[in-house]
This record gives sequence, structure tokens and C-alpha cells, in this order.
Amino acid sequence: MSPGGARGALPRCTGVRDDAGELRARKPSSLECVSCRIVLGGTTSRMTGRLEKEVAPPPLVDEDRHHGRVALNLIGAWDEWVKRRVETVQLVSDTTVKRSVSVDFRLHSWLPEPVLDWDDRRVHYIPVALLSKGRMLRFDLRDEAGHALPLVTRRKNALISASALAALAQMTVWTAMGERVGFSRLLEGGGFPDDPRRISLPRHLEDDFFRIAYLAYHSKRDEPSSRNVLDTFLGTTPSSVVRPWEWAWQRDASGDWVFNDETPWRYELARDDRMRGLLTDLARVWPVCVPIQHEPRQRRIIKFSYLEHIMQPQLHAVARIKDVADDVGAGAILGRVEDRLEGLSTDAAGLAEWEPRHSLRRRPPRISLRTQVAQALAWKGHVVKLDAPAVGNGGSYHLQMDAPDGTQIRRATLAAMKGDSVQDSDAIRGVRSLQHAHLHLDGIVAGAQGSATLMLKPRTSTIVRALALLAIGAFAMLLAARWKLDALTDVDHPRAAALAPIFLLFPGLGAAAVARTTEHAMTTSMLFGLRCLAIGVAACPLAGASLLALARFWPQIGLAWWVLVGVSGALMLATLVSWRLAARRRPGGWVP
Repeated sequence: MSPGGARGALPRCTGVRDDAGELRARKPSSLECVSCRIVLGGTTSRMTGRLEKEVAPPPLVDEDRHHGRVALNLIGAWDEWVKRRVETVQLVSDTTVKRSVSVDFRLHSWLPEPVLDWDDRRVHYIPVALLSKGRMLRFDLRDEAGHALPLVTRRKNALISASALAALAQMTVWTAMGERVGFSRLLEGGGFPDDPRRISLPRHLEDDFFRIAYLAYHSKRDEPSSRNVLDTFLGTTPSSVVRPWEWAWQRDASGDWVFNDETPWRYELARDDRMRGLLTDLARVWPVCVPIQHEPRQRRIIKFSYLEHIMQPQLHAVARIKDVADDVGAGAILGRVEDRLEGLSTDAAGLAEWEPRHSLRRRPPRISLRTQVAQALAWKGHVVKLDAPAVGNGGSYHLQMDAPDGTQIRRATLAAMKGDSVQDSDAIRGVRSLQHAHLHLDGIVAGAQGSATLMLKPRTSTIVRALALLAIGAFAMLLAARWKLDALTDVDHPRAAALAPIFLLFPGLGAAAVARTTEHAMTTSMLFGLRCLAIGVAACPLAGASLLALARFWPQIGLAWWVLVGVSGALMLATLVSWRLAARRRPGGWVP
């Protein structure tokens, strides 16, 4: 997810399961809950009537609550049922990557009996992954046999997520009462709920759970977002604190325990770390729920793939100029002018199209001019930063990164962060023409944030080697011509006319060195600087041919030729350094 840092693992809640496989609370010492970091911000806003009209939260039925409890049990214990998670990242262009994920899992026998029957098959909705809220580009979901699998709708997904939040809310309140009055007293009754599943939540509370799971984390200006609902929910401050064991519990005709005062409910849930983590996660991510046949102990493999956009780095100077232009309003004016030239809408609706509906609005990485020049010369590698949100969602996590055609991997890293500390990491140094990098981590606890980096450089066979040889030839030709310059420019014995066509060959050789029929979009972006360097290398002999044509009329041709030799020599050294750095091998000669 990412996409990002926002796509962490959900709280892990373990407990005692009864004969039906449902989750029941243990004592607090055995309740193990790990939540991801909470990132909050923005302003608090009230939900309007428009939200009630567009997103009318439906009531949670028994089927939804069943799926929610199953999802909560599975998401809270990834390592118990997901054995291996393999993710392959392919760069489609300089702004787009394709992620292909394989989830190897085995369902346990403690899962409750399914409530769905499809063609005489009992089916669970299993959350196999968590993805950042957004429009999934080319999303493809298949089983181990390659057969396409259906994906639940956005509304059904939100109902399952809201039910998981409701199940954790029941457990949170019931556990708080057990810590105070004793779990044995709760199980005996005596005016308190004896079963967390029999606790009835206020309807408006469950409606907010649905909104948090259904809405996008960031929306347009005139639309509500899950972040607004989350900020309002977590910002509840009652005038007086009333704890759950002091609530006026009542039992309705169906046997459920009811307390309908929402303010104590919201305060109690907002102060619980596990509940805050689950709320924050489900405001940012979609659980990928897949219908899986009820086959306990059966090993299954689910595969899915999708496209994801990545941010391009910006120069510090350019970013500062853009910030100043936006502050004074010049950026908006220039944007309207450019929209008018393109024939695009310049009204408020057109300007709102620039704002991504589903984005965490992270700032693009910024680099210095020195770094960009070094990358253009192929001295430094182009760094692609990626999120690895599922690094802790399973027994082991494998990440394979593929380099585009014409490039090579110089270094690949994978790290699992817990807060500000690195829990575990893996890295590999590339050798010449390394195309694939495989990184592996295991034993990562749920809630860890994963990040990966991929450093790419052009292959020597793509353009670097040919460009270096061309630069050597151009420099040698110019240096030899300077050695015999007096003879070439002698008026009595003119030889410049015979030598000029030889110099004119180098622009053609330079064009042949940089021309390619088909090329990857990422490779084209990386080779732009080297192609500009090739133009400079080929331009030096062309300038030499022009100087020979002016030799009879310009007495300072010797000094100008030395300048030309110096420029050609500098370009040759730059290409030789690029060639050397791109062709480095390991001392022993072995490859990863």
C-alpha cells in the first residue's frame, strides 16, 4: 500500500476460542495487541446531510458480523495462517510500477463454520492483503490454478471492515470491565454482559465505523473523507468520564446488553491503543477480501497484481521556486493559462481534478542539482523508493525487484521499521548486468512498516560502452589534428579540405551509438543525460571541421583548437568514469 507508511498491520487480538470457533477474551495478560503508528492531522468537520444521502450506512446484519469476526481474527494473527508472502515489483515506467503478490496460506480448523453457500460449497470471506485506498489499476485476482476470482464490492468490503471494528469495540469494552470487576464475575452475570458478542453498540457508532471503512482517506474539497470522520471520532471529550463498569446496562428482549449513550462509548474506544490502530488503518486501507472455500488445513495460494504510481524526485531549487509561486498565487495563474492553452476546464471543477481523490499526499522526494548531474552521467544510480506494507503480514516476506531492459541493479534494500528503529533488514550489492534482486525477511512482528529501495544504472552494453569508445576516438582525432594543425592549415599545401569529411563522420557515429528501436520507458528517462553527453561528444569533431574551414581567415585557430581538445578530453574522462562504474564486478567474480 503505502500503498505506504499508512498501510500498517492491524491490531493483533488473541483470545480463547469456544467450540464454535468464535473469539472470547482472555485475561489482559494474554491479550496481545500490536497496532501500527497513528498519523492524524487536518481539521475536524461535521458530517453533512449530503453524506447521509450519498453514503447511507446500512445496518450490520448477522452475516456481516460473522465475516467481521473472521476478518478480525485473521488480520490480527497473520503469522499463524499466512506461511509465505512473495511480492514481485516491475517498473512499468518512471512513474508506474506493477506489483504481483502471491499469498501462500493455510486456514485453521478454529475458524467458525461459514454462513455462505455457493453451489453447495461453504465459503469464507478471507482478507488476504491490505491495500491503500485508491483506484486499483489493472487489478487481477486469481487462484493457484490461474482461475479468476471475484472480489467483493466496495460496499460489502466496508460492511466487513465495520463489523470487524464493532467486534473489537465489544471486546475492548468487555475487557475493560473484566479488568475492573473480574472476568469471573462477568461470566457469572450479575448486571454485566457475560459475553462480548451480546453487547449491542449504538447505531450511530456503527454508522461511523462504516463511513471510516467506506470513504476515501482524502477526497475533494466538497466531499467527506474517512479522515474527517476519524478525527471527529478520536476527538471526543466528555464533560465527565464514566467508565464501562459504571454504565447503566440494560437487557433488551433479544438478550443483548444495551447502553446507548454514545459519548462514553466514543471516549472509551478512542483511548484504547488497539482500537485507535484499527480505526486508523481501516481509514487508510482496503482489506482484499476473497471468497475461499471452507477447507481447514488445506494449503492455498492466492495471486493478485495491480499497478501503482510512484513519485518522481524534484530538485530542491525547483521545488522552492514552486512553493514561492504557490504562496504568491502565481502558480494558480500559470496553471489556468496552461489549462486554457490545452483546452481544459479552468473553473473550480477543473482545478479540483488536480487533487487526487485517493492519496496520502506525501511530498515527492527532493534531490540536489549535484545528485541529478551525477545521475545524468551514470555516476550515481537512480533510486526508486517503494513501500512494503505487508512485510509483517505473514511468516516470511519475499520481495523480488526486476530491472527494466537496458538497466542493471546496483543495490537493493529491504527494511522493516518499528517506530524509529530498524527491526530487520536485507540488502544486496549488484554486479554488472544484474537484472533481478531477491530480498527476504521473516519473523517480523505485525505492525512493522516496510520500505524498499532500488538503485538502477544503465548497462554498459546499452549506451555507456559505445559512448566511451566514441569519446576516445573523437579526442584522439582532435589531438592528432592539433599536432599537425600547422600542416593542415598551410596555405601553400592545403590539406584541410581532405580531412574535414573525416571529422564529419563522428556525428553520424554518435547518432548510431544512442539510437535504439525499442526501449523501456524507464530506460529512456535514465538515458536522457547520457544522450545529451553523446551530443556533446559528437559536436566536438563537428566544431573541428568548422574550424578547419575557417583556418585561412582566422589566425587564432590554434588557441580555439586547444579549447576544443580540452572540452573533448573532459567529455572523454566523464564517459570513461561512467563506463568503469557501470562495469564493476565483485572481486571473486561471483554473482548473487
